[in-house]
Amino acid sequence: MQEQRRTIVITAVVTAAVFLGSFGVQQVFANESVYGTCNLITSSCRDVPLDTLELVAGYRWTASSTDVVESSANLRDAFNTVERVTGVIEFQGGSEGVSLGEGSSWPAHDEPARSPADGVATLKRLGATHIETMRNRDHLVVLRGTTGHSQLVYVDGIVDE
Repeated sequence: MQEQRRTIVITAVVTAAVFLGSFGVQQVFANESVYGTCNLITSSCRDVPLDTLELVAGYRWTASSTDVVESSANLRDAFNTVERVTGVIEFQGGSEGVSLGEGSSWPAHDEPARSPADGVATLKRLGATHIETMRNRDHLVVLRGTTGHSQLVYVDGIVDE
């Protein structure tokens, strides 16, 4: 009986140590940047800020309410060089979008040009209809769709620093 309790306690402690150790290591290597919270272990970023998505898209929307629904960025290497930024912006009471320039569409060496198919699928998954292309060139896709109460903008671009 005593041996069984000891085994259970040891197993629980080892399991907790492994879980917390893994979580702790990921947090140590996570850092905040203009591309959100980036993690060198997974080579990815989450929670890309609205300003960054707007700069990649080359548009800024003046709306009564603007939120990032989902977003991510992929790191190219251990030096935090961001390669791809993807996200969906939701806004209500907004405009057509004020141009900030051409947006980010630098060509990557081994990447084909972006296709709007992923963006269309993402917007449909989020309930958008009447999807239109705002930009589709080289390595930048910006699409807009409407839902019953808002507009959704999909942004997918390759950036190079």
